[in-house]
Amino acid sequence: MLIYIDARRGHTIQDLALRHHVPRRLVRLALDTMQPPPRGVERSHSHLDSDLMEPIQTMLDQGLGPKQIWLNLMDNHDLSVSYTLLRHYVRYRFPQRYAAQW
Repeated sequence: MLIYIDARRGHTIQDLALRHHVPRRLVRLALDTMQPPPRGVERSHSHLDSDLMEPIQTMLDQGLGPKQIWLNLMDNHDLSVSYTLLRHYVRYRFPQRYAAQW
């Protein structure tokens, strides 16, 4: 893997062989058989669970902000949710209500 990374940085085969203390034929073999790493990272798009919607909506009706809701869910309801996901939900569900907090 290190040989492949160095090759991507523009090092010659001779330089790679000297750098990694291996013969040039082994460098060529490593580069020929090496599969490049996948591009990017696949991310799943999470959604809030239905059991979270009711407490969140209640706290929104009370005028709590995303951080207060997030802390309240963990402390008082023993529910865990990503702060970023919660903030995204509040921000896009009620854009005019919390525009000043961003």
